[in-house]
Amino acid sequence: MKSNKPDTKKSYYCSNCGKYGHISKKCTESITSLGVICAKFDNLPIKEESFNRFLSSRYIDIENYNFSHIDNISKLDYFKKNIKFLMIQRKHSLSYIEFIRGKYDIKNIDKLSMLFKNMCPEEITKISCLNFDDLWNNLWQQTSKTKSFQKEFKASKVLFEILISTNEIYNLIKVIPDYETPEWGFPKGRRNIFEKNLDCALRELEEETSLKNNKFNILHNINCVNEEYIATNNVQYKHLYYLGYMSADTIPNDYFDNINNYEVAKVKWCSWDEANSIIRDYYHEKIKVINMVYFLFLNLYIEYIGKDDIIAI
Repeated sequence: MKSNKPDTKKSYYCSNCGKYGHISKKCTESITSLGVICAKFDNLPIKEESFNRFLSSRYIDIENYNFSHIDNISKLDYFKKNIKFLMIQRKHSLSYIEFIRGKYDIKNIDKLSMLFKNMCPEEITKISCLNFDDLWNNLWQQTSKTKSFQKEFKASKVLFEILISTNEIYNLIKVIPDYETPEWGFPKGRRNIFEKNLDCALRELEEETSLKNNKFNILHNINCVNEEYIATNNVQYKHLYYLGYMSADTIPNDYFDNINNYEVAKVKWCSWDEANSIIRDYYHEKIKVINMVYFLFLNLYIEYIGKDDIIAI
């Protein structure tokens, strides 16, 4: 006999994977963020309307657009400087955030030392000079007093005070970090409840860079680029990126000079070489994504203007 009781599982919604049937704390999928990789074509002849028609006239499989797809490989250096990606630098390294949030085993000194090696000098100086309340408020700013953070704040503060009482913190602040600045990457973030994937990606892009979605075009006829990896904290992450593009004269050069976001330090257009040089060397999947997207746009541009015109460059 069919039960009249409602299926409560169907009413559960997971803001991590965007599916019904469970809540985010019970989600078995990777911790998922959504973002946009936006490219611009600098000093390259493009008629935007015809380029849009060209791109929308086909389904694009990114796996078919790789290094071997380029017939005129001698022109590669020319395009390195002219196809650029919009990238952001975080205000704080991920290891610093992980430490302040208390996401570590206090008995695992090797892991703690690795966190400090992946910080930058300025962050270690803060840890050595400030009390925990100031460290916490400096990191989270206007959100530091919200109720959702209070439980984590109290637990993290207890761990920090144990490190001080055992003098272990004084050994950790002597660690020499491997990096001078926090990480660079692409704009991305977590989904709000009931938020659609593309809406989340566009919102995060605007929040982190101030770039509005009427300033560029989204490639709708291609699957999202997937960056998936296990981080140093042994947590599996997945970043899904939509691909966007614009012509060079869409926005002024100083558009990103006054970013007002407590998570973002810098926003800039990076060439392929620069993007590869500023990504930390242990982010293998991110480097793979940069190369994959670069060769996609390079090949699409070559197809758009025609191989005969490429030879003339």
